[in-house]
Amino acid sequence: MQTNIILDRAGLTKLIVHLFESGNPALYLRHDVTGLKGGDFTSAGEVNAFIDAARKADNQLVGFAIWYPDTRGHLEKSSISLDKSEDKRHAVRHAVNGWGLIFLQLNFENTPLINCCVSTNSKKKAEKWFDSHRNLKDPDLWDWEAVEKHCRRLMHFAESLSQDHPVAKKKH
Repeated sequence: MQTNIILDRAGLTKLIVHLFESGNPALYLRHDVTGLKGGDFTSAGEVNAFIDAARKADNQLVGFAIWYPDTRGHLEKSSISLDKSEDKRHAVRHAVNGWGLIFLQLNFENTPLINCCVSTNSKKKAEKWFDSHRNLKDPDLWDWEAVEKHCRRLMHFAESLSQDHPVAKKKH
């Protein structure tokens, strides 16, 4: 399940606020390679401030993983030490994974417009890949109806924002 749309910064701010309006989610930086201190976010204000800091640091991609408590499941957080000789800005990369997480990927290559992708795995895909990723535990731990409900709600809201702005059209 996935949608790709184009938003302006005002639309992205509304989407981030909307994330926190239902179900009290935990929001994690998906792959922390931004060179900025980031981690677990508990409010829309924190997320929007982080996005602004990432943009000032000229980061082109920012990704988040969203977990709603009613989706249950198992999350795996990890930190990976990076070879400093390859990238002097980043000593550690943080990651969060889980079968039923919802992902928000932001691409700032064409600012002031932002390519925004909202996506999640399906139960069928998780079951297919389970043998390769046993560390993520059984996909049946997730409430897949709740995962799909939250993802659809975010996708529909994001798509409505792209239609509200005359320049920010849905990307096909």
